[in-house]
Amino acid sequence: MLSANALAAGFCTIGDEFNILDKEAFNRLSEKNYTSFSEGITPEDLFPNAPNHFSAEPTDLSEAKYLYNNTSSLLEVGPESSVALEAEEASRLLSSIGRTASKVGGAALEVLGPIGDAVAVGLWARNVADAFEDESRTSYDRFATVMELVDWFGVLKLPQRSIDRHIMVNRWNNMAAGDHYSFKIHDDIVTRQDLRDKKHWASLAANQHKTIETIVKSYASDVALKYQAYYQESVKAQTLLSNKLITAVDQELNKTLYFKLGINKDGNRLFSSDIRSVCQSEVNAVYALYSQQRSNSLSPSTRQAINALSALKHCQNSVLEQAITKLDRLRSSDLSGLDRNALRKLYLRTLNAKKKIAETADNHVRIISTKLQSLMRSEGLQLIDKLFDAGAITNTNDFFKEQASRYAVDEMARSLLYRPATARELSSKVLVLQDSYEYCSRLGILGGDPNFRGCVEYTQVPAETRRFDPSQDEVVREIQVPEREYYYQLFNETLYTLIQNGWNPETEEQWLEQQILSYSEHQRNIKQNETSKAEVYRWLFDSRQQLGSDCIGEQSCAGWSASYLAKENLSRSSSLDDIARWLASYSGRSLYVHRKRVEKLDELIEPALENEWKATQGSQLYSYVYPNSFDIEKYAPFIASALKNSTLDVTNLSGNTLPLAKGIVKSHMAEALDLSKQNGADWLHAQLGDFQRYMAILHSQRSSLGRHVSAMQDNTPVLFAEMLPAHILRYLVSDLIPDSYDARLFGAIDALYDPSSELGQKITTLVSMSRMFNDVSNSGCESNFIAWKEALLSISKDPSLYWLSPISTWLNNVTYQKLTNQSIVEWGIMKQNDLGQDIHCSML
Repeated sequence: MLSANALAAGFCTIGDEFNILDKEAFNRLSEKNYTSFSEGITPEDLFPNAPNHFSAEPTDLSEAKYLYNNTSSLLEVGPESSVALEAEEASRLLSSIGRTASKVGGAALEVLGPIGDAVAVGLWARNVADAFEDESRTSYDRFATVMELVDWFGVLKLPQRSIDRHIMVNRWNNMAAGDHYSFKIHDDIVTRQDLRDKKHWASLAANQHKTIETIVKSYASDVALKYQAYYQESVKAQTLLSNKLITAVDQELNKTLYFKLGINKDGNRLFSSDIRSVCQSEVNAVYALYSQQRSNSLSPSTRQAINALSALKHCQNSVLEQAITKLDRLRSSDLSGLDRNALRKLYLRTLNAKKKIAETADNHVRIISTKLQSLMRSEGLQLIDKLFDAGAITNTNDFFKEQASRYAVDEMARSLLYRPATARELSSKVLVLQDSYEYCSRLGILGGDPNFRGCVEYTQVPAETRRFDPSQDEVVREIQVPEREYYYQLFNETLYTLIQNGWNPETEEQWLEQQILSYSEHQRNIKQNETSKAEVYRWLFDSRQQLGSDCIGEQSCAGWSASYLAKENLSRSSSLDDIARWLASYSGRSLYVHRKRVEKLDELIEPALENEWKATQGSQLYSYVYPNSFDIEKYAPFIASALKNSTLDVTNLSGNTLPLAKGIVKSHMAEALDLSKQNGADWLHAQLGDFQRYMAILHSQRSSLGRHVSAMQDNTPVLFAEMLPAHILRYLVSDLIPDSYDARLFGAIDALYDPSSELGQKITTLVSMSRMFNDVSNSGCESNFIAWKEALLSISKDPSLYWLSPISTWLNNVTYQKLTNQSIVEWGIMKQNDLGQDIHCSML
């Protein structure tokens, strides 16, 4: 039932399921997607830790330079330079701020940019935010005007853009560029003048209204998919821009602080990430002493062990002493450019810059949402105008009305004249009740001879006629040209419902089932037509022997000679109409020899004509016969082929067979999508028709950026409601939420510089311990490291310092280095003692 290719291709690009999600399921998915989009930050817990926006990618806006030229220039130049680094130093500093230099090689210095002081960084951050705000005010209109809307949203090479173009945007563009499927009547059926019941044509005319309603609703759905995709891309674009800008601001702040807190070893400046491995050579020397490859005879001597362990301890103590000195100078406002006011301004200005960036992006998303919805409505209404202005609707309505009128004229002729209407009467719609005639209106003398009197003047009496008046016929009168204003209203109402509620899974699933059922009914009509037509030809052209047991009676079942049939212009290529006309006027009905055949043909011809009409009507008037469906065979050949090549009977896809048929349709949607990657979007549109919309709805739902549903009001729209991620939006409320981030940040700065604060007292204790240790460190190897450990961990765990990123990260690395190296020293002492060469020096 499901092809191997379809299963292999999978439906993963559309979703894990083949069904459109209901509101509850969509809300669950939205919640999950939004948490993922927000990098795990939830609206309930916006600041679980100090926010970091580090990225391994460059913080430039090269792909959006046209839009944000001033902003891009600021990022390229950076704040005013106060320090120039060597390339090697720049590479190490890059790794400390969460950026890798592996991809930039010798260009590390250029990627990192200059190191500005605290004041310069703060002012530069504000300028970046201001420039982004100014340029965002005009970027949408300016870029949309110059390069068109569709190009603007692709400027950042957004993920999934290709697949969205395939199944959403390109489909709408194809629809907008041409006619919508079989909406126009085929010329063949227009030229036919079948005298069908006027109610039949009135029914088709009514179906025209239903057909247009279906098309208009599909316009609303398709255009909503297109512009929802654009909106999602705009949110992604603003997210990427905001992340880049906030990352750039964070990077400059971190560059400055890490540079100021750098320590030295062997003539090199070491930054935060370097501290963890600063004594690696000494660590390697200790490990080498006790390598498993060494034999017992080569076990290290006590002197070797003491030398290696002392070197490691000296290294770690040197690092710790420098770090504590830096920390003491920082909190004493003795570190150049980082006194209390400078540090507070640095954090304040960078935080305000982040807020303005987030606010600008959020406002831009709102503006884009409003403009996109306006464009969406305008584009949909324009397509309705195009539909009406093309003339197809009026011509079709006129055709239906003409056909109904022909039957009404025939009715009138039978009622008044007791005979069918003639071809001329059907065409002119005028009946002649009494022919024109002359009568003598004046007698007089003829030729001047009084003896000869006669009619000297004649008067022509015009014919008495009755012209058919469509307004007097109740059925024909109801066949009216649809009014486009009604469809404007229908489009707007449908679009509003979609924006508010999204797609209804029951409605869409019923639509999908209806396509299959209509297709099956049409295939059944085609098969019945073929069968009944073949049966007429069989009884007209087959020999007595070919009819076999169906033909009883040698004489009454005799056929006609080939010469007779040729004379009557009858052959197997003759139409059923030709055969019906011959049969109606056949003069040999009284002949016994053909009686059986004539009776059988009389029995077969009317049903055959009806079946042919149904099949022809379905082929040439599909949209009106099945007003809620589109012709799968013409406009979704990939799906039609799949159904025909399956083991299912395509003439009976209802009941228990319908779920199997749906499975085939859905699996081949996925297969077609996979093939479209090689064949292109136009191929997909040509092969799937309106099934492409069903697939696009699935994809749109599952590719949604998500929403925080629990915080949404009931009247919050489903479409155009996706927001920037929480890790950006949180800056808009950072000073409003309980235990606000702003308060914690600036409280931590105050605590750092206040000797009487809990953090200040912990730093004082650590500084005092360091001085005491340095005073006795050369007198022996005795030292109480437990106190060291407790003092370091106490500061690292302090809730105030926790919010001072990257100072907290720097101190954590110092603590990690001290604890790790100390454990290695203790491990080395244990290993040496195990060799029976005790190091008599407690290093607890």
